[in-house]
Amino acid sequence: MADKPAAFSKPFAKRIINAVDAVEHFAQDRTGGRRGQPGATEEWFWAALLGLSSDGLRYSWYRVRPDGRGGWQGYDPAVLGEHNAIEVNGHRGIDFGTVVKLHLTDFDQDGKPLYSFEYQAPVQGRLPIHDHRDNAHGGMAFACYHPGTAIPQQPYSI
Repeated sequence: MADKPAAFSKPFAKRIINAVDAVEHFAQDRTGGRRGQPGATEEWFWAALLGLSSDGLRYSWYRVRPDGRGGWQGYDPAVLGEHNAIEVNGHRGIDFGTVVKLHLTDFDQDGKPLYSFEYQAPVQGRLPIHDHRDNAHGGMAFACYHPGTAIPQQPYSI
């Protein structure tokens, strides 16, 4: 014959209440992804670049904010990231101190955040006179069809 269950008592009832309370207060994140460090989940923020990793792909940074006079100021205490920001277009040689908009991209295996940014390299000089049907300068973005007749234009018509 099976053992008889323990009698219901006040300590047993207290354990049930504590267990239910703990379950009801679990985090409700149901995104299915890995969970990162608390406080590192802002979608984006401004940062100044500090340095580059030895492979030349990942940047270190410190967080900045506008100072109201057209410049930038750091936080006190400083908020830093070490080799966890990547430029998405593969630009190299970005000057240190350049302020960029860092976007939260993912978390690594240790739960540390990874960031990405897009750097617009300054244009050197002016573009020559060009046609937007030219693949070297925007290709097919404009003027594929004549605006008045909707007839394909030459020489890049289909």
